[in-house]
Formats: sequence, C-alpha cells, structure tokens
Amino acid sequence: MKNPNFEPIDLKRLTPQQLATMDTAFPSNTPELWREFAEQFFAALCFCPMLAKQTDEKVAALAANLVYQFISAFGGTQLYIPNGARNFRGDVNEQIVKDFNGRNIRQLVSKYNISERHVRKILEDSAQAKKTSTGTNATSQK
Repeated sequence: MKNPNFEPIDLKRLTPQQLATMDTAFPSNTPELWREFAEQFFAALCFCPMLAKQTDEKVAALAANLVYQFISAFGGTQLYIPNGARNFRGDVNEQIVKDFNGRNIRQLVSKYNISERHVRKILEDSAQAKKTSTGTNATSQK
C-alpha cells in the first residue's frame, strides 16, 4: 500500500542549529542509536505541514518522546525493520501483468529491472490466481 504523502527527508536539509536543538533533548549519555532515531523523527516532523508553526524546541521534544515511546515498546528486542519493498511488490506485479502483451517479457525485464524468471513467475502466479478465483466462483454458485 503506497502512501502518497510520504517523502523521505534528508538530514542535510536540517541546519546545524536545528540539529543542536535536537541534541539538547537528550542527556549526554544517550545511546547513539536513540539519537539517530530522534534525528530522523525530528527531520520528518520539521517538514510536516501540520507542525509548521511549532518551535524547533517543541518539535525536538516530540521527536525525543517518540524515541522514548519506541524504546519503551521495543527496547531489548531484536527488531527487524523491512525496507518496504514488499509493500509495493503487489503494485509492481499488477503493472507487469497489465503491461504483458504475450510477447514482451524481455521489455518487462528491462523496464522493471528484474529477472526473466521472476517476470515469468509473476505471470504464472497471476494466471493461477485467475484460475483459482474463477474456479472458486463457479463452485460457490453450484
């Protein structure tokens, strides 16, 4: 599922003063990973239109609070955060199926930067899903 409102924020867009404000939101002995999370949250919040009128200090405090909430919920666990590629795979797969004209596998390989085997697998899975869907509907109507 895509989020049309999401735009990655580069930390380079923050001024040194803004980063210094973020640093003051934590004690000096705060783990570096916590600070890195906070900087990412802070950057995202700084460029959030809903918070445009807030001071950097308030946004930094909110970012720090988010980190503490995150640590409270997940601290001590080994956490894997997927990069999100799977969330969008269905959309790409649907587009590949739509773009397929029966003879353009090599063009799809080039366009979507995936292997020919992968394109064929997507097309096979789609055909199988259609068969299953059609078979299920026919069975349920009997």
